[in-house]
Amino acid sequence: MSSFLRQTTKEVVDHTKGAFGDREVELTDEAKKLIALATEKQNELGASTSGFIFSCQDKPLGYGTMRKINEKYCRKAGIEYKSHHKIRKTVASKMLDDGINTDYIRLFPGQEDILTTWGHYLYDRRTIDENRKMLNSALSEDVPDKEKE
Repeated sequence: MSSFLRQTTKEVVDHTKGAFGDREVELTDEAKKLIALATEKQNELGASTSGFIFSCQDKPLGYGTMRKINEKYCRKAGIEYKSHHKIRKTVASKMLDDGINTDYIRLFPGQEDILTTWGHYLYDRRTIDENRKMLNSALSEDVPDKEKE
């Protein structure tokens, strides 16, 4: 069984969301490869992780530490820092942009209710002009000309 760090109390627990259940999220093949590489490196260095990908002294890194690491690497890459929550929103919205079914998207942030996903994670990333162009395209599809038949 996996353990998790409860952000509010900093206690390591066997579950993360109490009566609402644990979050299980989909991982891409690339994410799975990166986790395998991280685990391999930890083993190579003799680092004890107690099953955590990011850990120090057998405990998971806290949210603040992870935020600082994220800020550091965003600066290093020359990109704007975004919080973990905003990254989740952006990824979920990108999935919507790419035509992925919303019921599948809700699995990414670990939501049970699609309304929560719509209300907190999905937003339209297109400009008004892009939406107008899509609307015009959708409503002005070539209709068969009866005179040509």
